[in-house]
Amino acid sequence: MRSNLVFHRVRIGGVDFEAFMSADGPALVVGEHEGRRYEGWAPLGVSHLCWFGSEEPGGRACPRGEGWHLVKYSEEVRAYLPGLGPTELERLREAFGLLTDAEPGRPDEAFYASRAWAELVQWAVAHPKLARRYANYQAYLRWYDRAQQAARAQRAAPA
Repeated sequence: MRSNLVFHRVRIGGVDFEAFMSADGPALVVGEHEGRRYEGWAPLGVSHLCWFGSEEPGGRACPRGEGWHLVKYSEEVRAYLPGLGPTELERLREAFGLLTDAEPGRPDEAFYASRAWAELVQWAVAHPKLARRYANYQAYLRWYDRAQQAARAQRAAPA
């Protein structure tokens, strides 16, 4: 992936997570963990964190193993996130605005309150031509106009 498409990186629980601009708009990719590459990415704004396990009420099957998963929509598993404890889960939620499947709320609004959103606004300012090009890629989040608005508000705010 081109590094100028990445707008937010964080390492949580030994796993690298990157928010990047994809052909669907802002997305999250799950990267390396202890030298092993995890496959998986999901568009931000429609994805959330979901627990699959044998002790789950309702008995949902474990698609890739018991634990937390990055899920698009309600049950389209995109990445397995083994070994995330409560602290790591909270850091991941805050970094990318991800809700768990048990929480009420809109995934798009949760993203707009995240650190990744603030970084996306800065990315759009730093790469205006690239941001305009990717403005056409808003399948899940209407991010471009909102980022431009946020950037204008930041410039107008007193220092």
